[in-house]
Amino acid sequence: DTGKKTLKRLEIDRTDQMTYVVFGPYLVPDGLALDIPGGNVYWTDTRRNAISVARMDGQYLRNLITSQLDEPRAIVLDPPNGYMYWTDWGAHAKIERAGMDGTGRTTLVNTGLRYPNGLAIDFTDQRLYWCDAGTDKIESSDLNGNDRREFIHQPGTHFFGLAIDDMHVYGTSWFNSYIYK
Repeated sequence: DTGKKTLKRLEIDRTDQMTYVVFGPYLVPDGLALDIPGGNVYWTDTRRNAISVARMDGQYLRNLITSQLDEPRAIVLDPPNGYMYWTDWGAHAKIERAGMDGTGRTTLVNTGLRYPNGLAIDFTDQRLYWCDAGTDKIESSDLNGNDRREFIHQPGTHFFGLAIDDMHVYGTSWFNSYIYK
C-alpha cells in the first residue's frame, strides 16, 4: 500500500482482516517476492532505492542492498540456487543478481533496456525472462545473463507484468489492456 507505506498480509482463512507486515514512513514497495522455504518476504523500494527482506511476520527487517540502485522494480527469487534477481529502471537500466543475503551482487544485463519490469524464472530451462515497457519486448537469458534471446517485440504494448508456466509466457500491457500469451 503506497498510500499508507506498508506491506500487508491477508490470512487465507478469509477473516478479511489485514495484518501489517512491514510499515515505515518512507516505504514505497514495488516488487514483491516470497521465500516460502525460508519464511521471508523480499521487496524493492523505489523511494529509498533499496532491496529489503523481513520474516513473513515483519520481524528482522534488513536492508540488503542500498547503493547503486536507481528505481528498483521487479524482484524474483531462486531459492534452490540462493539467488535473487531484480530490475532497475534508473538512468542506466539493468537487471542484476545477488545472493539472497545481498552478497555477490552482479549485473547480468545492462544494454538494450529502458524500463525493465516483470521478471520470471523458468526453472525447467534455467532461464530468466523479463519484459520491458520502453522497448515493448519480452526477452530472456540464462541465469547468468548470457544467451540473450528476444521472445517477442510488439510495438505499442508497454509490457509490464510477466508470468510463466511450463508451456507459456504471459505478459500484460498498460496501453491496450491485454494479457498476452
